[in-house]
Amino acid sequence: MQLRTFRILTISLVILLTATVPAGCFLHPVSHRKETVMGAANEIIIAGKNRAERERILKEAFKILHAIDGKMSLYQSSSEIARLNAKGFAEPQQVSPETFEVIEKSAEAYRETGGAFDITILPLMRLWGFYGKKHGVPAEEAIQQTLLLTGTNRLRLDPQNSKVGFSVPGMGIDLGGIAKGYACDKVVTYLKSQGIQCALVNIGGTVYALGLSPNGKPWRVGLRHPRDPGMVFQVLPLENQAVATSGDYAQFFIADGKRYAHILDPQTGYPARHLVSVSVIAPSATTADILSTALFVLGPAKVDLIANKFPGIRWYLAYLTGKDQLEMIEGPTADGSIKKTRI
Repeated sequence: MQLRTFRILTISLVILLTATVPAGCFLHPVSHRKETVMGAANEIIIAGKNRAERERILKEAFKILHAIDGKMSLYQSSSEIARLNAKGFAEPQQVSPETFEVIEKSAEAYRETGGAFDITILPLMRLWGFYGKKHGVPAEEAIQQTLLLTGTNRLRLDPQNSKVGFSVPGMGIDLGGIAKGYACDKVVTYLKSQGIQCALVNIGGTVYALGLSPNGKPWRVGLRHPRDPGMVFQVLPLENQAVATSGDYAQFFIADGKRYAHILDPQTGYPARHLVSVSVIAPSATTADILSTALFVLGPAKVDLIANKFPGIRWYLAYLTGKDQLEMIEGPTADGSIKKTRI
């Protein structure tokens, strides 16, 4: 078997800023800060206040990110998620209110998406080698056996005591499909509490645009072409909205000429194959994060099954035709219709 592995560390969203600040939004200078947290590049841009205040606010904002990462990281042995994955079957584990909130939101998303969003996918991710780095196509029997270890409905949740347990030995959870969106929303809430009305928060590619940009117009966020990272195929004007993207190009391997991406279908145990990228605009970053994964799994034929459950969203689904031509479905447009274009 010929196998090639790829892990492309590129952000699928491009922030498009004007070079000057002529007028509008707030006539204030801008400060920004970049750090790698939660295993990804993050950037926060804020306007308003004086420089010392902006720097203080940015420092505190990144403290929020580090605190969330310390609780929810899959890779830090001291995190609550690591402890839960190690001991959750033997005994329900008490977690912080923040971690429990994210797990509860994930359970709700599991129900609303018909299981397309599932944080218990971890055993399957390991089976395919997306965490162990030894990628390969598993045997069908192994996939079927591992599916028995998944299902958010198999979690034991105790809201009164903030405890989480597993009903099946070998279960594990990964909050990678929601934690960045949750962290983004927490930072935005903090910025608002500090009187910031103009900001852009980019947590590993999950973006929230607070208010207008410094030039008094909506923030402009570009969607990268899923097969040409140097190309932007869509520019989104955002104001008090979030956008998140899921795609088959960030982590994947090729075996015998076939691409296997890291976004797995929780129903089949195999990589979802309907689409190459999904971008979702939503009122919150958490919702955008969840739905970009869920819609990637469900594909265009089933988008209406869950899209109507989440008011205020807009989605962009990119897929390959039989001739390897990239096309995009956008919906709903301003008039409520669905638009199809060739990229």
